Amino acid sequence: MAFKNLFAGWLVSPVCSLTFVVLLWRQGGGNTALALWFLASLLIPLARVATHIKFNKVADGEFDQQKWENIFLAGAFVSGLVWGSTAIFVFPFDLVANQNFLLLLIAGLSAGASMSYSSLKFGSAVFFFPAFLPNIIRLFFFGDSMHGAMAFVASAFMLAVWGTSRNSFSIVSESLRLRYENLSLISGLVKAKVEAEEATKLKDKFISIISHDLKGPLGSIRGLMRVSSPARRF
Repeated sequence: MAFKNLFAGWLVSPVCSLTFVVLLWRQGGGNTALALWFLASLLIPLARVATHIKFNKVADGEFDQQKWENIFLAGAFVSGLVWGSTAIFVFPFDLVANQNFLLLLIAGLSAGASMSYSSLKFGSAVFFFPAFLPNIIRLFFFGDSMHGAMAFVASAFMLAVWGTSRNSFSIVSESLRLRYENLSLISGLVKAKVEAEEATKLKDKFISIISHDLKGPLGSIRGLMRVSSPARRF
């Protein structure tokens, strides 16, 4: 289920990174670090697309749930690290507006991950914690009230997303449990219906056989009863 929800993320994440890079580049912030970061932000989604293609080719009998869950979580974690590395390699120190824009991008991706990865208990957390925390720490190190407020709001949002993702996981888990219980119940009802239909057919066949086999003897008995009846003697 988690893999099926990845297509939007694979598209949105490169678009967000491209927008961020173009913004900094046009303002004169282009450098080798920014180019390398952008390259990494493109390679990670491509690698996850390749993983998804391989996942779709796995036969049902060969499916290892724990293995593929670990692969998915590893991809989400690395993707989060790429966005978290902006605090070290490409953080826009000069303009607060660009810093806010970066936080907005990370917040949007984290909110999307909290829904798309909700089928896994830690699916969204392994993305938004490594994406948010380095930037929050970077903001605190500025030491002024503005950046302190930005860090506080980002932390509050991160915790809110974490709570939402946990609730979403609980809802999805409960829905899946009820779904499989209903499927099991329906399967039992269908089996009972088939058995009842088979029993009805056997009963009808038995009655038909008995009626045919007893028709001759019963006719003879009725005939003897009529012959031996006192009304027939006189």
